Amino acid sequence: MPRPYPNQVAVLTERPTFPNECVCCGEKPTDVYRPTPPGRLQGLPPPDRPLELPYCDECLRHVRKYQMGTTWILLGVIVATWGFVFTRSAGGSGAWLAVPPAIGGALAVFGLAGRRSPGIKPNCQANDVSVRCVWHRRDEYRFSFASQAYAEKFRAANERSLAKGE
Repeated sequence: MPRPYPNQVAVLTERPTFPNECVCCGEKPTDVYRPTPPGRLQGLPPPDRPLELPYCDECLRHVRKYQMGTTWILLGVIVATWGFVFTRSAGGSGAWLAVPPAIGGALAVFGLAGRRSPGIKPNCQANDVSVRCVWHRRDEYRFSFASQAYAEKFRAANERSLAKGE
């Protein structure tokens, strides 16, 4: 699980208001990113509609590129591990045992190269998503932001819904 960013804000609502600017670079948003909602405790139903984080096209492109790189890295680990196990259990030996780890390693290197984002703008706050839902319980959500400025704007936009201590 990725580590949270240092700028956190807790709100008592499933529908927080996100300021109308890209959460990564601060420019005008042109698209939205819908993160996978975290699991719900005690069988609570999912929210009526998913969160929509405002992003500009360029930032959303580098977020998706980073996530695709992570997928390739995980695929490489799976291929290397299970390929080795399968080859070993099928009686393979010698050079054949090196083939699955070599293929898995190549996939992982491809993924690492994909996570480098040359298209990232100078004012971008992160390669990956710039806001994470760190923790929630019932209707309390704790958001973690890469940008301190955006976190303050989020806090101001959700002033009525802030959790205790915010």
